[in-house]
Amino acid sequence: SLNQASPHGVILPTYAWQRELFWLESEEGHYLRCADLEHPLLGLKQTAPHPTWRFELDPRYFTWLDDHRFWDSVVFPASGYGEIGLAIARKMFPNENYVVEDLEMKKALFVSENKVPTVEVVFDPDTRVFQVFSKTKEALEWELNSEGVLRKQPWPEERKADFEAIKAQLSEHFDHESYYDDYAEAGYQFRPLFQHLQNVWRKEGESFAEIVAPEELHETIEDHFF
Repeated sequence: SLNQASPHGVILPTYAWQRELFWLESEEGHYLRCADLEHPLLGLKQTAPHPTWRFELDPRYFTWLDDHRFWDSVVFPASGYGEIGLAIARKMFPNENYVVEDLEMKKALFVSENKVPTVEVVFDPDTRVFQVFSKTKEALEWELNSEGVLRKQPWPEERKADFEAIKAQLSEHFDHESYYDDYAEAGYQFRPLFQHLQNVWRKEGESFAEIVAPEELHETIEDHFF
């Protein structure tokens, strides 16, 4: 025998097996165990007074985070909070046009494999305010990292813009190298996945940027917004 026990055989019963499943589990437990994620940056919906989602921000899963660093530490990008807000809008208000406004960064969300943060997203349907909290296993309290507001807007009308005329009104210009060099001097370490901005023209209170999307997004570029 495989486990070196007695090799004597066992006579099986001749009647049909009685098959019954005994698995006590609530609907919520089954959802948390088996459901697909609502969105990569929302996770699973929780039972709470307000719409709430939760997920683990593990850099081994979110591998693109490694390209967004500050003084050699991985930090969650501000654009990620905007995507969280838009993901909520798509879930709560399908077929309606909502934008994220008044987005505030309250506290940097640092990410590491040794201390993987749990992220909780809370949405208030009355005020349309969403908040993003985080907490590691070692922490005693949740920290507020960001909050913003969802506001309904009319569907935008398609109209042509004269890019050259816009650039002519903006006195300062930064190319790809000078733009990212300035950030590098301040401690920001943007690696290739966060280096798609090619040119910036600006003046006080106004800016215009050229962003070149990666090749893998070219066929679905109309589905992406900034």
